[in-house]
Amino acid sequence: MNIHEQIKQSVLNSFIYGETSGLESDYSARLLTNHPERGQKVYTTINRELEHCDEFSLSVAFITLSGLQLFKPVLRELEQRGIRGRILTTNYLAFTQPEALRQLLQFENIELRMYVCQGEDGFHTKGYFFSHPDEACLIVGSSNLTDHALCVNNEFNLLVHSTHEGSLVQEYRKEFEELFHSVNSVPYEKYQEIYTQQYRMAVRRKKEIEKAELSETDKQEVLVPNSMQVEFVRSLHQLIDDHHHRALLISATGTGKTYASAFAVRDFHPKRILFLVHREQILGSALKSFQRVITDKRSFGLLSGSHKDFEADYLFSTVQTLSLEHNLHRFSPNDFDWIIIDEVHRAAAPSYQRIFDYFRPKFWLGMSATPQRTDGQSIYDLFDHNIAAKITLQDALEEDLLCPFHYYGIDDLTIDDQTRLDPEKFHQLVSDERIRHILSEANYYGWSGERVKGLMFVSTVQEAQILSEKLNERGLRTLALSGADSQERREKAIERLVQEKDDEKALDYLITVDIFNEGVDIPEVNQVLLLRPTQSAIVFVQQLGRGLRKSPGKDFVTILDFIGLYASSFMIAQALSGSRLASKSDMIRFVFDGTIPGISTIHFSELAKSRIYKSIEQAELSSSEALYQGWKNLEYELGRTPRLIDFDLYQGIDPVRFFKNKSYQCYYLFLKKRCGEKLPSISAQELDYLQFASSMWGDGKRPHELWLLDALIHHPDCWKETFVKTLHDHGFSLSEKTWINLVNQFSLNWLLGSAQEKWKKKGISFLEDERTIASSFRKACRNPEFVHQLDELILFGVHRWKTEYNHFYKETWLNLNKDYTYLDTYRLLDFPQAKNSQIVGGYVLDRDQHCFPVYINYQKAEDIAASINYEDHFVNPQTLIAFSKSNRTLQSSEIQALMHLDEDPLFIPLFVKKNTGIEERTFIFLGEMHPSGQFHETRMKDNKKVVQIEYQLETPVRSDLY
Repeated sequence: MNIHEQIKQSVLNSFIYGETSGLESDYSARLLTNHPERGQKVYTTINRELEHCDEFSLSVAFITLSGLQLFKPVLRELEQRGIRGRILTTNYLAFTQPEALRQLLQFENIELRMYVCQGEDGFHTKGYFFSHPDEACLIVGSSNLTDHALCVNNEFNLLVHSTHEGSLVQEYRKEFEELFHSVNSVPYEKYQEIYTQQYRMAVRRKKEIEKAELSETDKQEVLVPNSMQVEFVRSLHQLIDDHHHRALLISATGTGKTYASAFAVRDFHPKRILFLVHREQILGSALKSFQRVITDKRSFGLLSGSHKDFEADYLFSTVQTLSLEHNLHRFSPNDFDWIIIDEVHRAAAPSYQRIFDYFRPKFWLGMSATPQRTDGQSIYDLFDHNIAAKITLQDALEEDLLCPFHYYGIDDLTIDDQTRLDPEKFHQLVSDERIRHILSEANYYGWSGERVKGLMFVSTVQEAQILSEKLNERGLRTLALSGADSQERREKAIERLVQEKDDEKALDYLITVDIFNEGVDIPEVNQVLLLRPTQSAIVFVQQLGRGLRKSPGKDFVTILDFIGLYASSFMIAQALSGSRLASKSDMIRFVFDGTIPGISTIHFSELAKSRIYKSIEQAELSSSEALYQGWKNLEYELGRTPRLIDFDLYQGIDPVRFFKNKSYQCYYLFLKKRCGEKLPSISAQELDYLQFASSMWGDGKRPHELWLLDALIHHPDCWKETFVKTLHDHGFSLSEKTWINLVNQFSLNWLLGSAQEKWKKKGISFLEDERTIASSFRKACRNPEFVHQLDELILFGVHRWKTEYNHFYKETWLNLNKDYTYLDTYRLLDFPQAKNSQIVGGYVLDRDQHCFPVYINYQKAEDIAASINYEDHFVNPQTLIAFSKSNRTLQSSEIQALMHLDEDPLFIPLFVKKNTGIEERTFIFLGEMHPSGQFHETRMKDNKKVVQIEYQLETPVRSDLY
């Protein structure tokens, strides 16, 4: 059986028989695909194998620059470590990009060859081989080394882990050697000039064919709205049908807000519109966007310093020009049917207010990527809190609305916040050593296109000026710009930056402080360098967004973030993730794996990671101030006090943070103490009940407690029957062990030690026993405000369960790949009583529950005590090596229980915590596992006996987690 037949048979075995090791005893195999909704990309697996290999051999038909860009960090690391690699590609169809091969030639550790096809010959291999000290890994399938194939396309690849002696590995290596040393394979440096000419000819032919095929009808391009623009127009119809006269479009930079408004105008046919911007240089592009969409016989005109088209049907003006009295009064208040305001978060300024006070259109439409303001003023009030659409960065990436970006968080040269604030240390910001570092990184990570067209963001005008001078001395063409520069100078600088001709007028970089954060449309930008600390997630996204617009010839944009010792660098994770990142472990996981939608990627250097980890550790995510700011932002948006569920519905901060804050432990007390809300009173004991329910059950990880609480409140005379019916209506039955678990929780007999003592002292209990409601709780439920607060908690918690935790694993109340505390696991495994986490020590055997949960602190800190530093580790995504507690042998009771599962089965769930020094004790649930039968007695460094156990996971660890 040859290699192709073996692979085919393995895939058939895995599909037909459910086998994961169907080739030979020395193989394990699984299918490798792109699944964006699971955070799964072929790229992440290949990148991981490269990181840990001691040799690699790739044979791929097609290599693109955007595909190579994915691996820039790991390829540099491999070169530094002297890891040898060989890559074989081909001139077949002249698809592979010469620039990608030119860059590969720069790596001293990589031998690059090209298989030269003759005549009708073809070459279409896709094989990735990685040698590791103890095993080999082979990936063979459909994915070329291109960004789409490795990140988003529907691809089938077989991932095989094998011994080095496995026949499949031997067969692959044999065929690779034959191809690599074939007479048709030549060292690329010898063939580079010939292939570059072949590629250029192929590109020219393709363009000529496309040009010839383009008919006159095709040239009349009909623009079609994307899915989000369609939803926006639909929402506007609903708002206008409901007699609303104002609406907001909140949409990430580069997602086509102007086109969205043009599609809305095309759909509603207003007779006359006014489109307002705050910078003159984007007036023309806005007008052209409307002209491309709207084919009606309307007159278009500009109102600016140099244009006075007062009579135009569709008038495009700057706010500054229109707000002047002599221009404003050229119009009557009712002249325009629609007024559209771009970058409307500026609308609190006096010039905007004059326009709002004067005009009376039929409809106001405001547009912004960042409606949150830092000056405490609300833009939402101006638009009656009507949000027609809200498109986040993540939404835009999923819908392929933006240019893909590759973000590299790299280490700055010990630059910190204090250095930037200290004038005496200014020289460090523009030192020769730092400039060499910046240029080295910028050149290595490169850009997409013929030449760099970059932006640099720095902290001060002085830094911009001196940095520009020093870069120019090194042969670059740069210009420093600040708010002091005229509009004309800025526009000329942008023209020089984006011009195609690479002559003496062309600029490589514009260096600015904050003037290009917003309101500037430069789609051609292909590299962005962030050389200042991240003090605001909003500003970070604004500056990132300068490169996210699509442009012909730009396949991706490179973002280089030079991360120093900044106290607020945790905001980088918040900004890039596009989520609320409720916990520090969420933030750590994001920085660690950096998985985002589409073909965009995020990579942090190890030093940059450590700096962000430290920032996360010190961050006060649930502090009173952080909670208040998040609450205030949502209050601005809604125009009222947010309900708990509003934070989820409108993508605010995670309200579970209110429950985690020890000063509040519930939303009610936060509103009373921090926000001064005038709420009806509840008693001290009622507050205790509310705090207990919020902190224990409010996160919605299981709905049972919330439904039982609801039954106790609203159906006290038939609470159990009501509860059972609610479970049944949702497809659940009530088992005896779940019932015991719930009764013990509600009677306050479930917790142990100080936790139980704390709540017992407060004299609260929901149940006296499994039949009787506690009299104190019955009394509390006579207070309408107390009941209202519990109803709000139940509504939020059940909604959170439905959206986040409703895919229960097997017969448990756990969800795969979700975070849980020790206490969560005991509750959701239906233990009749919580365990003492201090003595769990890695696992707990509960024979009555037939359960053996395993808790692993993965990659422990170096200074951890030798007696518990067992070095648990994954062999592959489905195999775990774990160690028993100290002083255990093969005869120990828990080891015997694992060795005789056929006689007394145990459910063995695995919980893994990435040990990063962060205080939060949350574990990721990775499903059920089983001992493979490999048990070995050994000793640790302190000479205490332990047992090494090999486990097989039922579900392989998701690639982004692995």
